[in-house]
Amino acid sequence: MSDAVRPLLRQELYWLLDANVGWQNIMNSNLDLSLYVKNLTETEYKVGGLQL
Repeated sequence: MSDAVRPLLRQELYWLLDANVGWQNIMNSNLDLSLYVKNLTETEYKVGGLQL
């Protein structure tokens, strides 16, 4: 099918930004700390679709 037939399924190009920071052996202990953020810029995007 051409893009003219399924316009609701089209999507512009986008970038996702994830971040991760970690600290190992905190104050010479066996404790590690890690923080992870997914989609830092809160970009909205389609994850699937069905046009009937």
